[in-house]
Amino acid sequence: GDEYKGDLADRDLVVFYTFSTKSIPAQTTPEKIIVLDEKMDHPLYTVELSKDMIREEDSITLIPLRYVAEALGYEVTWNNEERSVELVNGPHWSYLKIGKNNYNFARMIVKLEMEPIILSSRTFVPLSFVEKVLQAQVQILENETITIYK
Repeated sequence: GDEYKGDLADRDLVVFYTFSTKSIPAQTTPEKIIVLDEKMDHPLYTVELSKDMIREEDSITLIPLRYVAEALGYEVTWNNEERSVELVNGPHWSYLKIGKNNYNFARMIVKLEMEPIILSSRTFVPLSFVEKVLQAQVQILENETITIYK
């Protein structure tokens, strides 16, 4: 068929439907279509991590906490006495202690592949911290750099 050239061309859509044929491609009649806001294509924050900022421990990718959190709009507070870090971004709050695999997120405890550690006087956390605690997206590029966006 002809390529669609209307107002919805090149826009992201969420389509709801019930039944479809088993043919390939499947055929169906949409029940509801939501046109996503164009602004969603442009993340509020984007963080680029080069290879020299990333560490590996027991085949777990670790990232520098303060650098990433501040780039995502968080205020980062280090408590030297407790050896803990508090992250605040408006209503979003997180807390972690060095050496303890207990990451507080939304007043719940999240366990990750490993506890936060200090390397070269910097706190490092597993890359999964970004998605599971900071609720941001991660993209690992072929040149081994990591892009984080929220």
